[in-house]
Amino acid sequence: MKKHLSNERRGLSVQRLAAGALFLALVYGGTCLNMPLGIGNVNLGDGFLLLGALLLGSWPAVVAASVGAAFADLTFGYFLYAPATLVIKAAMVLIFFAVRFAFGMKKQSFFCKLLAALAAELFMSAGYYIYESFVFYRADFYPALAGIPFNLLQGAFALVVFLLGAGICEKIRKNDF
Repeated sequence: MKKHLSNERRGLSVQRLAAGALFLALVYGGTCLNMPLGIGNVNLGDGFLLLGALLLGSWPAVVAASVGAAFADLTFGYFLYAPATLVIKAAMVLIFFAVRFAFGMKKQSFFCKLLAALAAELFMSAGYYIYESFVFYRADFYPALAGIPFNLLQGAFALVVFLLGAGICEKIRKNDF
């Protein structure tokens, strides 16, 4: 007789799946909301990505981050970026988890969360730099350097969004997850 695991035992309750879908929509919507600055555009997508990783803490966060951001690329016609976005955003969440795991997931300080978010955003900048170097410049790494400041600006904005929302997500996680 086969034993079927309930969704609760797998760690995928209806509540967690709904939260994952909510963060997928937030990452998508936040990425679609481009805010022009004097030297480039920023969006809320990466900030929501990091908040989702903090709140969900599992595979729904990886799916929400990668699929939400890749759908935004497809929506706005950045078809060449969608595959890279899918991989880079999933890796960002995994890096966020890895840094938090290295420091112990329980009782983490503000510094530990900031370090995990910073590592994820630095990877995002490096990932897009490497992708652009090969796809757009045929392995010529110098022209792709021009994109690094804009990606770092996006990462800094995401860190601000993350830091503003991290306290709220921690309270929600303690009470509801």
